[in-house]
Amino acid sequence: MRKTRIFSLIIVTMMILGTMTTTVFAQNDVAEVGGTTYASIYDALAVGGEITLLKDVTASSVITVSKDTVLDLNGFTVTGSAKKTFEVYANATFKNGTIKNVYTSKEGRCIDTRTGGIRLDLEDVELIAKTNYNQQVLNIGGDATDTGNITVNISNSTITASNSGYGIMTFNPVVMTITNTEISGYAALYFKAASGSMGSNGSVVNVVNSDLNSSYRDYENFGTIVFEDTNIDVTVDADSSITTEGNAVLFSNFEGAVSIEDNNIALNGAVTADKVVDGWKEGTTVSSTNSNVIDALKNEGFAVSDGVVEGKIATATDSGFYMMGENKLGLMRYLFSFGIEGTITNAGVKFINGDKLADNIAGEVSGNANTFFADIVEVPENTEGKYYAVGFVTIGEKTYWSNPIFCEPDFTRHFSSLDNGGAK
Repeated sequence: MRKTRIFSLIIVTMMILGTMTTTVFAQNDVAEVGGTTYASIYDALAVGGEITLLKDVTASSVITVSKDTVLDLNGFTVTGSAKKTFEVYANATFKNGTIKNVYTSKEGRCIDTRTGGIRLDLEDVELIAKTNYNQQVLNIGGDATDTGNITVNISNSTITASNSGYGIMTFNPVVMTITNTEISGYAALYFKAASGSMGSNGSVVNVVNSDLNSSYRDYENFGTIVFEDTNIDVTVDADSSITTEGNAVLFSNFEGAVSIEDNNIALNGAVTADKVVDGWKEGTTVSSTNSNVIDALKNEGFAVSDGVVEGKIATATDSGFYMMGENKLGLMRYLFSFGIEGTITNAGVKFINGDKLADNIAGEVSGNANTFFADIVEVPENTEGKYYAVGFVTIGEKTYWSNPIFCEPDFTRHFSSLDNGGAK
């Protein structure tokens, strides 16, 4: 419905081909569609099409996009105080401005898609929801059953949550490209499992020349990119970065029994993190073309070959003493488990120091599993110090090494089953 007010008008007069044309805009009108102005953004969106904002807008209730729409924010800001600033049910483009959500309870959202099979484009926009609650700044939600993946393209934009919120959260499958964009929050990308929704299974996300940042809480375990579902493909290109004091990538079982295997993530950009990958699951592919990331993964105990993580190497130690006649002798045990598929042709342990005790002792492979141990035995009582070892397995032409682990003698713990030369 077109709105005019006789008491406050701006009149624009143009001469076109000899004809005088006058367009009337009311000062209180907030949007224009095809030459018609509207005092309410709700009225303008009910028409749909190409909409241009004329001033800042404050909305106390959800703004619904139900028709295909291109909303040019025109440098202005839309601030919503309801739980969601925009709900999107149709193809929509938001460009050239700012969208805020200042909802003062959890789960405030700037944009919330509510169905599948639509396209959402964000161009040169800033999305902000940071009222120190559990915000979901861009939320891929709603009932997407049998309607197909939603397509999202984000370019030259900024998405900002507080250190309690999430930049982008997906409850349904999405095909998304993020270009020249900065995303920050407690997590930048959060892939949820099915829980009143389809889940993120089948999502494909490409991050291009963008920065993903996440906050860190020393009392919780989270990440910049968090997976709680399976069959998700994420590529972070060489011109992008991940920055956090916590985990760059977390495979989480928060949703319980939901599988988080069979995901694929390529971390080709720079990663600054305390840990690159946490919650490792077999069947997931992690790869990188960045030598620093590869080195960091190796330092975290992963077996990496040609830039692809091939397995997680678990390590543990145990120590105590046994009796040989009247003599108390120490034992230090180093255990290794290589989660790598293939036929093992060689396995063992090399001791880095402790030359007086042992220089090189072969490990014992247990059956066909790539799990084995090696012992330093007959350690004289009162021996002190740390003794380091690394484990290795050879599969085909490749040899994989664990991180060094150390063990110390413990003459307070009695291994009675080993007394007098019992089986070790």
